[in-house]
Order: sequence, then structure tokens, then C-alpha cells
Amino acid sequence: MDKRNIRVIILEILLIVVLLLLSIYLLPIFPAITLNLFLSFQIIILVFLLVMSAYEVRSLKKYVNNATAVEETNTQNIQKIVDNIYNYKEVDSFIISTVDLLDMEKGITEGEIWVTTHEIFMDLEEPFISIISNNLERGVTYKYFLPKNTNMMSDFKLLKSKIKDKTKLSISDIEMFLKVVWLSEKLIRYSVTIYCSLNLAFQNVPHSSFEKDFFFKYDEKYATRLIGLLNYYEEKLRIPDD
Repeated sequence: MDKRNIRVIILEILLIVVLLLLSIYLLPIFPAITLNLFLSFQIIILVFLLVMSAYEVRSLKKYVNNATAVEETNTQNIQKIVDNIYNYKEVDSFIISTVDLLDMEKGITEGEIWVTTHEIFMDLEEPFISIISNNLERGVTYKYFLPKNTNMMSDFKLLKSKIKDKTKLSISDIEMFLKVVWLSEKLIRYSVTIYCSLNLAFQNVPHSSFEKDFFFKYDEKYATRLIGLLNYYEEKLRIPDD
């Protein structure tokens, strides 16, 4: 019940109380007139109540219809999400498995792959490290946007060491194709991989049980927006290398 209906009910109650008090006051003075007046007022109140009841019924029907429409819309949206979960391999799905994402990354032959994350433990493990190493040997550039702290700097150093062991690249080649932009931890909110040549981005599902298994897919609009934001971070907010 909205505030307008509550005000109408209060007004009805106040009107009845006023008429009753008026009738009680006038009855000893003008008995016949007061009685007729009282009856007339009762008829008026009855008509008023009928009109307001009809109005409230109409408002209730409108509310029910709106609630039904909202429920149908929510049901459709939920169904779309369910369909994406069960059909994540479809082209228009916003969910992709890690296996499919890695297959996509294997096919990248040029351009840059950007990674923004709070941690790179997945990239230090197989099969990620092998795919990264093979892509670097083919001339694909990786650029990491990472929070600058002691643990992350140690992990990135370990990543370069593992790549050195898996490839024939020199240290200078690795540093040319494996780049890092150090940022404040507050600027790194999500773990996202961006394939710049495809203008696509994929975010780890923010759930500890599934973050290694599935990614959310950004469409071109949001991928472009994220690329622009990271370009701004690199230009204006990067922390110098030690």
C-alpha cells in the first residue's frame, strides 16, 4: 500500500469522526434537521467510500499488473543467464571456460595481450606458462598491470625466470616482449586478460571455487573502455621501476 492510499484512508476516518461529533453536538438543538443532515452525510460518506474503493481496486490491479510484468522480465533475464551458463561455448555467450580461453590465446600471433591482476599464480603454472612462453617466441607482447609490492615483484621475477628456462629468448628479448606497469594496489580491482588485436577482454569469475575454470567476456564497448582506462593509468599513474 503506497502513501497516497494511506492518506485517503486517514482522510476517510477523520471525516467520519468529524461528522459524528457534529451530529452529537447538533442533535439536542435541532433534532429533526440534525437527523436529516446526519442521514445525508451518511449517504455522502457511503458514496465517497464506494468511489474510493473503486479507485483503490483499480490501483491494486495496476500494481498487480506492474508486479507481474517485472516478474516476467526478471524471469526472462534469469533464463538468459542460465542459457549462457549451459551454453557457454556459443559465440554470443558472456561466459567462457578457461580451456576455451587458452585455445584462443594459443591462436594469437600478433599484437599485445594485457593482463591486470592482483596475483599471477595461474601464469606461473602449466599450461599457462607454456602458452605465454610460446607466444613470446612468436613475437606476441605481454603487458602486465600489477600492484607494486614485494610479493608481486618477486612473482614477476619468477615468471621471467620460468620463461627464460622454457624459451631460447635472451634476457633483453624477454624484457622487450614481457612488460610490466606497476600501479597502486587500489587501481587493480579485477583480474582481466585483454586481447588487444581482437578488442576482447575476459575477467576471472570472482568466486574462489570457479576463478580458475571460467571467465566473463566483455563486449567490444567495455573492452575498449578498459583499454582506454589502462592507457591512462600507464601514462599518468604508473609507479617507476626500481
